[in-house]
Amino acid sequence: MECSYRSSEGDTCQFANSELSYEEYQGGTWCPFHLPASAKATWSEQQSGDLHKRIFDLIAQARPEGRADLRGVVIPAHITFAQYNETSRMLPPIDFSRATFLGQATFNRTIFGKSEFVSTIFCDEVHFLGAEFYADANFDGAEFRKEAHFERMKFRESANFKRIHAVCNATFAGTTFSKRASFRHSQFDNKISFSQATFMDEADFSPVVCHNRADFIATRFRGDVEFQDSIFHDEADFALGPLRGIESDGTPIGSFRRANFSRVMFRGLAIFTDRVFLDSTRFRDAVFSYAPQFHNGKLHPHTDFHAKFLDRRSQEAVSAYRWLKSAMGQNRARGEEALFYAFEQEALRAQPETPRSVKLFSWSYSIISRYGSSLMRPLFCLFATTALFMVVYMAIALASPNASFRDVGFFALEQVIRPFSLWSRGYDVSGSDWVAKNLSILRVLSLLQGLLSLSFVALFLLALRWQFKRE
Repeated sequence: MECSYRSSEGDTCQFANSELSYEEYQGGTWCPFHLPASAKATWSEQQSGDLHKRIFDLIAQARPEGRADLRGVVIPAHITFAQYNETSRMLPPIDFSRATFLGQATFNRTIFGKSEFVSTIFCDEVHFLGAEFYADANFDGAEFRKEAHFERMKFRESANFKRIHAVCNATFAGTTFSKRASFRHSQFDNKISFSQATFMDEADFSPVVCHNRADFIATRFRGDVEFQDSIFHDEADFALGPLRGIESDGTPIGSFRRANFSRVMFRGLAIFTDRVFLDSTRFRDAVFSYAPQFHNGKLHPHTDFHAKFLDRRSQEAVSAYRWLKSAMGQNRARGEEALFYAFEQEALRAQPETPRSVKLFSWSYSIISRYGSSLMRPLFCLFATTALFMVVYMAIALASPNASFRDVGFFALEQVIRPFSLWSRGYDVSGSDWVAKNLSILRVLSLLQGLLSLSFVALFLLALRWQFKRE
């Protein structure tokens, strides 16, 4: 008899065995391995146990040098592989690609060789507590519909978790990835934890989507880290946590090497407290909905913060931007230092306890020179106020028939070049009838223009010094 099984990848049934009892279901003929989940929902405990025994027999037949081909198998009820918990009883190369585990699957302390879980569906909880993979592990496209536990595992070769979808909580706490680990294009609908995990080689999360809290507390990254284009809808915590000490290469434990967070969207709070960044770090075009926390850490001089910082009002933003301002100052990154100083002042201005007078001066400083970071704004304000006063002077001079536009223009420029000159006793008004007739009001206006002009020039010089400051 031929089984009706056909996978989306074109796989057909691999169990051509006359001893198998086939079952008619929904217009097809099915072997007990590939019989659809809806048919096995009514199976008795005895029927499920018989299928589990057949699976273990297939695994035994594949040892020591064969391959257990379990592609597309639909496994009912709770099944455990904990009996393969010693090196001498290691699972042979095994392929669960496109298999479906209807009940809980337990692989605690199981020893794996080369393993394939491509597009495997786990309908209930899955446990890999303390399991070890001595060869490549491939979970590409796997789906976890209940909690997934990968705690304290060891992946001695590459670990591929590309395109996985975890519907409930998933945890890799305390797990060691000895070679490259990839989680590209994966989605986590609930909490995900890599707390105290260790990535000895490259860790690739570009991109992942985390809809709930992402926990990377005390995670050790010994290789490059990629999070480009990822989205964190909730808090993303990369704090150093309890880690303290020195790595074997003499670097602080828990340090980041080269890290790429370009175009990452942090819609929740991003926490990097106590972390040390030893190499270039990119946050270019990233979006921080809340002021990120880097307190007590150390940033590499080649840190790219050309990102969007949306939080300018919260109380936490004040200390967050103050720390980043100080860190950029230590790295002699003047542009970023000025940027975070501006953010700090904006956040301070938004606090209800800040006096109104301070808010007014802070707002003025922001408008005129972007808190000392803009060279062009003071110059623009200087030209704009000069033009404005020229218009006012022209309106006053219209009453005098001998006044010309040229005279008024020179008079306005004079108040910029020689501020307060109209107040000096030696100022000659004999050649300007319109000035002599309106001396009192012109003195007041020129005083105001002079004060504003000097302020704009001073702010321009301060911004110039900030931009090209050398220490």
